[in-house]
Amino acid sequence: IAETSAGFVEAFFACQYAGLVAVPLAIPMGVGQRDSYTAKLKGLIASCNPAAIVSSEEWTPLIASATENTSALHILSDADFNALPEPEIALP
Repeated sequence: IAETSAGFVEAFFACQYAGLVAVPLAIPMGVGQRDSYTAKLKGLIASCNPAAIVSSEEWTPLIASATENTSALHILSDADFNALPEPEIALP
C-alpha cells in the first residue's frame, strides 16, 4: 500500500527480481473509508496469504489493524525495506 513513487517502483521490482509475486494495492482515497478499507484489506490478505507487506510508514497502523490476527507476517515500511543489509552475493 503506497503512493506511486520511486520507493514503490523499487520495492515492486525487488519483489520481481526475488521471484516473489507483488500485489500492489491502491491507498484509500476517501475520508471516512478507513473501516471499509480495513475490511477489504483483511479479505485481500486472507486471499493472497502474503509473507510480507511493504508500505510507506504512514500506512503501517492501518496494516497492523488489518493483520492483527495474522501470524508469520512481516510488515515493513519503505524505510525498513531500505535499511535491510546489502546481499552478500554479487547481483548482475
